[in-house]
Amino acid sequence: MSSFDAGANFDPVDHYREGLEEKCRQAAKDLFESNLKASGVSEAKNEADYQKYLKLAAKSEEAHATLSKFVGLRIFLWVLFAIGLAAGIAGLVLSIVSYTLGALLACLIGFLSAVAFLLLILLVLNRKVAEARGAADRAKKKADAQRSLIESELYPLRSLFRWNDFKKVTAMTTKMFTLDEKLPEDKVNWLKNVYAFTDVLGDTQSVVSLMSGDIHGNPYVRLLAKSEAMVDKTYSGSITISWTEYYTDSEGHRRSTVRTQVLTAYYTHPAPSFSEIPVTLYGNLAAPDLSFSRRPSGHGSDDEKDLKRFVEKQEKALRDRSEEAISKGGSFQPLANTEFEALFGAYDRDHEVQFRLLMTPLAQQNFVELIRGKAGYGDDFTFKKQKTLNMVQTYHSSQYFRYFPGFCYAHLSIKQMRQAFIDLMANLFKSLYFDLAPFMCIPLYQTTEGGHYTPKRAFGRDISDYEAMRAVNQMDASRFMPEGSTTDQILKAVYKRSIGTTDFFSVESLAFEAVPMVIYIPTSGGDGHIHDVPVHYFDYQERRKSTDVAVRRADEEAEKFDGGPLRSFLKDRNGAVVNSYAAYFPLSALDGGDEASLDAEEKAFENFFLPLENLEKGLEELDKKGDEER
Repeated sequence: MSSFDAGANFDPVDHYREGLEEKCRQAAKDLFESNLKASGVSEAKNEADYQKYLKLAAKSEEAHATLSKFVGLRIFLWVLFAIGLAAGIAGLVLSIVSYTLGALLACLIGFLSAVAFLLLILLVLNRKVAEARGAADRAKKKADAQRSLIESELYPLRSLFRWNDFKKVTAMTTKMFTLDEKLPEDKVNWLKNVYAFTDVLGDTQSVVSLMSGDIHGNPYVRLLAKSEAMVDKTYSGSITISWTEYYTDSEGHRRSTVRTQVLTAYYTHPAPSFSEIPVTLYGNLAAPDLSFSRRPSGHGSDDEKDLKRFVEKQEKALRDRSEEAISKGGSFQPLANTEFEALFGAYDRDHEVQFRLLMTPLAQQNFVELIRGKAGYGDDFTFKKQKTLNMVQTYHSSQYFRYFPGFCYAHLSIKQMRQAFIDLMANLFKSLYFDLAPFMCIPLYQTTEGGHYTPKRAFGRDISDYEAMRAVNQMDASRFMPEGSTTDQILKAVYKRSIGTTDFFSVESLAFEAVPMVIYIPTSGGDGHIHDVPVHYFDYQERRKSTDVAVRRADEEAEKFDGGPLRSFLKDRNGAVVNSYAAYFPLSALDGGDEASLDAEEKAFENFFLPLENLEKGLEELDKKGDEER
């Protein structure tokens, strides 16, 4: 298939293979070139300045290497001085106690060498070190000055990168699916009311990054969840015991020997473990009574002979499963395509008729291509369908999941920045595409319209809990950390109320304090006795804290990654801009203010925050009000 087809004949693997990655790279390049042109930054001048910086940086490294050599030599000579001085003192003491030629020579040679080394250090090396340090400092200043020059020249370009860059590139690459600017509360409610979505996040999971959008009008949400779970951790401790054993030697004499043994004991105790788990949720009303699950088969990358043996083995298992289902009144019937059955492995399906409607011959072919790695990442996905809600988890998605406009600060060269941007966009697009590919493999999903939902949003609320969690996870983590905590933390956002277009959340933090403990494990020793072996471990005790946070939209200008009055405001309040949302600590959270001061601040904020040209005046008013209230 050479052209995009959103209908029943769509083949997502072939669609990607037929130039989609190249199209994505071209779209990323076009966006970068557009930003570069709009910035007015000269690439030729940047390259010349960058090459000059590389030379200055190399000279700085060379100068610091020379300095390190002289400093190292000086340290070595100080060691030799100390040895010579020690030898001289020892020789002097020996000469006083018992006068010998050796003692006298040791005294003379020791003191003479110590004096020589001291003079060499004071008269030569100190001067060399000072000269080398001066040269290194001057070289570093020149390199730093050149770097600062490049940084200032790149500012107009860097400031043009936005959180929605990936959305723009995706829109230019394919129409198969869309990306939202952000995940609104309406879409979450749509999933809940139409597709029976329930929050997949438990009390110990928090959203650190997310994407959302539609596939032919059917919604998906892609989450990267930070998760905490208690796992068993094994600690060890040891002691050394000794005892005396008696024996008779070959001559009949009674002898004794002392034996030693190291006794080691182990103790297992729960400890928190933190990880990031990617999951993609998708709502579709096709086959609404069907549920099934599948896991990676482990045979997607087999060669043809190994795959044939695996399929033949599964054929017998499928026949046995079918016979067992019939005997128990079930309805499991294997499809004719046993290669698909073996690789897909959805044996727990509970509605055969709807499974066959879903898994048409084309769908089977699409999944076999996807699992065999004809394109993408091969068989790295778990797929679960629960009625109208689908879930996919992949191994690849955690590597390329999020876009951060600040990527550009890692590069001083426009040439390198361009390549990094293109590679990042291509990798992100591929990762997202093959997270959605299992849904796109099913033709019936492509021809089923999305369910209709009329929003019933509470007045003023704009930001979903998921977006709020993503925002607070990018803020100063220390502000949320419960007192006494020694581990990482999980942040949950609970909506409280809205003032104007600002939403207030209570951020609930869960962390743990590691309390040192010791337990004594009775252990048998070689001496025939039981010994208590101490094992030191940590008992992790929950610590919680609740903190108020305000989140509101940032306009297009204020959304810039760099600079601007909004940045100054957020810096004062340990805030952050994430995905066009500004999140910050309100005065009540920063200074212990009451509800009245919070209301006053927010009303002033609403009056002056937007439009942008009035922002500085608004910030002055806020500062003035804050001073009066304090």
